[in-house]
Amino acid sequence: MGSQASLSHAVSGGIYSISNTAVAAIGQTSGAITPVAPGTALVTYTYSNAFGCSNSVQTNITVNPTPTASATPSGATTFCQGGSVAISAPAALQTTYLWSNGSTQQNITATTSGAYNVVMTNSFGCSATSNTVNVSVNALPNTTVYPGAAVTICSGTTVTLSTSTAAAYQWSTGANTPTITVSNAGSYTATLTGSNGCTATTAPIVVTVNQTPLAQISSSGSTAICQGNSVTLTANSGAGYTYLWNTGATTPSISASSSGAYSVVVTNNGCSATSSATNITINPVPSAAITASGPLSFCDGGTVTLTAPAGNNYTYSWSN
Repeated sequence: MGSQASLSHAVSGGIYSISNTAVAAIGQTSGAITPVAPGTALVTYTYSNAFGCSNSVQTNITVNPTPTASATPSGATTFCQGGSVAISAPAALQTTYLWSNGSTQQNITATTSGAYNVVMTNSFGCSATSNTVNVSVNALPNTTVYPGAAVTICSGTTVTLSTSTAAAYQWSTGANTPTITVSNAGSYTATLTGSNGCTATTAPIVVTVNQTPLAQISSSGSTAICQGNSVTLTANSGAGYTYLWNTGATTPSISASSSGAYSVVVTNNGCSATSSATNITINPVPSAAITASGPLSFCDGGTVTLTAPAGNNYTYSWSN
């Protein structure tokens, strides 16, 4: 039902009539049939010749039912990426379905944007096209994280974590800012909300905190030494530690024999610390000489005065 048909006869000029106008209407002279409702009707064609003699012929027509095609969504047709909506057509016996996405099932699930309709065809070969259901799928926010999915920092330092631009942010720490600054080891995520209301959560950003080594210098003795002597300076040790003294040495210990400030950079697992400076003072060695006041050979009862050089804070220890 729904499409028109036409009857014709070899003898023209006759009149068409139909027995049941509830089934179909027919053009009296054209023979054009317009279906009205499913059913059967008798069509009569009556014609006359020039002598006034008339005749008629009859034929039965059948109007087959057309399916009632509709497409009904199960819910909202605008949703976020990853969502879906079921669209159903009415059940009908001996009916085939052809959806605009190529599916031949009675019902489909739409996960992408588009216009969806269905053509239903029954066993009589009659077809009907449903209404169109427009589906809109909104994109999720971009969940790229910076500086990356895995970050390593040293104790006592911080790192700033950020994501792509969004309308709103909710970090696993409770912060709702575009970026956060952290100093503790852990796994951090952010839930982003786009301007379209869609949300997405980033992959975890795993922050690892390596311990920064302690950098200290100990000396084997006084750091004020006499010229010509030396003192051993030693940095604190640890498994995997490397050293760089300001003298250029890369050993745990160095021997200092010159005045100056000595420091060392201690590194472990990529984390470095610089020690406080240890100041070495070199004291000059006094000139030890003896001056006699007279001859060193003299008679019993005589004397000679022996004199050592004078100097600030000098102390003396004679062999006698």
